[in-house]
Amino acid sequence: MLLRALRSTWLVTGLLPSFVFAGDPVPVSVAAVEMQQPVRELLINGTLAADQASRLSPSVSGLVSRLHVDIGSRVESGDVLLELDPELNRLALQQALATFNQ
Repeated sequence: MLLRALRSTWLVTGLLPSFVFAGDPVPVSVAAVEMQQPVRELLINGTLAADQASRLSPSVSGLVSRLHVDIGSRVESGDVLLELDPELNRLALQQALATFNQ
């Protein structure tokens, strides 16, 4: 039993120096631990590009009187994006009715 313990100790101590002293020595520094607030700000410069883009156009011409969304707004199907000024359509209807009546 004693021989087995000595053999194990010799194997461990005999292998240990080859691991510890293999290669160049590594410098070690010691620093005191200090409590600090975590950094909550990260400044990054760059450009973002969307994976998908859509070009929208109304099916009728006219002047836009009101926008309901802005560039980059998230929209769902059926959302109102803009309103056209009804005056041009009213005038076009009157002209079409006058032409029809002639």
